[in-house]
Amino acid sequence: MKELNLLKQMNSSIPVKIDGEPVENTALKMNAYYQNTTAMQSTYIAFWTIGIISTLIAIRIYERPNCKPEQIFLYVVPFFCILFTLAMPISKGHDETIHWYKVYEQAEGRIFGKQEEAYLPKGVVQAFQIEDAQTKETSYASIFKEKEDTIDDQRVTLKTRTATYSPITYLPQVVSVKIASLFTNHATIIAYIARLSNIAVCLFLLYEAIKMIPYGKNAILLISLIPIAIEGFSTISADGITISSSILLISYILKLREEKQDL
Repeated sequence: MKELNLLKQMNSSIPVKIDGEPVENTALKMNAYYQNTTAMQSTYIAFWTIGIISTLIAIRIYERPNCKPEQIFLYVVPFFCILFTLAMPISKGHDETIHWYKVYEQAEGRIFGKQEEAYLPKGVVQAFQIEDAQTKETSYASIFKEKEDTIDDQRVTLKTRTATYSPITYLPQVVSVKIASLFTNHATIIAYIARLSNIAVCLFLLYEAIKMIPYGKNAILLISLIPIAIEGFSTISADGITISSSILLISYILKLREEKQDL
């Protein structure tokens, strides 16, 4: 597979050299990256594509002045969630590796596990080792190239932090991991399916919340578009379910309050 330079992420531990001297500076690394002509071309293509699609969505909404907030939500938020999960390589979301370990532990029946230890198949751990060994860069080429991400009988014990969220916040990911495991033993594919299940459930809860709440629908729409919220919906993190279920609960309470006042 041809490498997609747009999706490269430089490991911040690699020094940049100026006049032969190593310099630790992330800004300089980014500057060096953007001098790559191929990467720049890919970036411009991506930005123009996003801009055109966003403009078409905006025109569609503008031409429908009576468009309900929940309809606008369906036009906009899923697009940005899918865009995010494509552009953000697996494991590069906020604390996503830790959440992935927790999800797989629960899928194997260890609902609570151990706080400082994870006991997992070797392939589950290897699936998130996606940096190219030579360049220390992450791209789709390094994600899907041949590597030891097959789930078999080999297991490892990791001394690592594990997420401490409620098991309920991992329910969509856990269910999707169990189902996906029936059809494939490649942990990378299973992890992406877990991401997609999280998107689907979070967006469903938010859509119902916007429909249910008696007022403030646009406020929920705007909250759904906050970048850090989009990240929570689009990764394996439990943050997405936490945010969306909390908003749904608030919407339900306000609905009950409104109905009581109307009596």
